[in-house]
Amino acid sequence: LAGTVVVLARRAARAPGANAASGDHAIGLDAWTCSEEATDCRTSMCCAQAGMQCYEKNAGWATCRESCTPGLGAYDTDGLPWSCKMLGVSSLWDYNIQRAQTIVNNLTLAEKVSLLHGENDGWPADRHGYAGYVGVGRAYSDEWEAKGVMPLSMNDGPQGYNSYGKFDGKSTQYPALLSVAASFSPETARRYATAIAEEFQ
Repeated sequence: LAGTVVVLARRAARAPGANAASGDHAIGLDAWTCSEEATDCRTSMCCAQAGMQCYEKNAGWATCRESCTPGLGAYDTDGLPWSCKMLGVSSLWDYNIQRAQTIVNNLTLAEKVSLLHGENDGWPADRHGYAGYVGVGRAYSDEWEAKGVMPLSMNDGPQGYNSYGKFDGKSTQYPALLSVAASFSPETARRYATAIAEEFQ
């Protein structure tokens, strides 16, 4: 996702009307081109030649190829296998669709059904201390996580303090903390916390 955002940001900056005076040139737009064959395409995530795709070998190398088979290739003298993850805005969608289909195909019917509802029974089929818990596993160390499915742990949307009835009138219902984070303002965070504390008192 982070790579996709970088590509979209760079392409947006290259659009007609980009203001170099405002700092658009800082990301090297003049040198922004798709990668040639046998060069590292992790930054550009696109290929100059038609019919080529940027494939990732590992976190340290990716290059443009016509196709890719996961594992070791005939010319891989370094002994490191290819992941063959497709890089680039358009390719990420196809890659993740294929990955999701593979994961779902490896789940049993019971495991698939367990992803459609939350747990609310006794341990280990409980909520694990969260407002909601959805997953194919029923333990903190999910025995099915090896199948590629991480549990989804949820909290209540309203933020603040919840006494769960222990102190009547002492629960707060404030907007989600994402709104505070989006402000990038320490002062906003301070005022938010102060308001919750004052209301609780």
